[in-house]
Amino acid sequence: TPILSLVGTADTWMCRPESSRFWLAHATNAPITHRVIGVHDGDPQGVDHMGLVLRPDMQPIWEEAIEWMRHAVTPESRVDARAG
Repeated sequence: TPILSLVGTADTWMCRPESSRFWLAHATNAPITHRVIGVHDGDPQGVDHMGLVLRPDMQPIWEEAIEWMRHAVTPESRVDARAG
């Protein structure tokens, strides 16, 4: 199953970017899209955990996530947990 990881540059509470990369390194059989959101997305201070979720200016990030899901998650890419 494909994995999409969205993490804010200023997230020091729930998931720091380096923590996300560490966790994703263990998903060796999954195609991974890892996106660190912050300064390069137009925010001079970075984006924290709740800002990524609640700030209206993060709407384009969530639209990208929806598009990613439309293209990355297909019936062929899904793992049936009941199968094994």
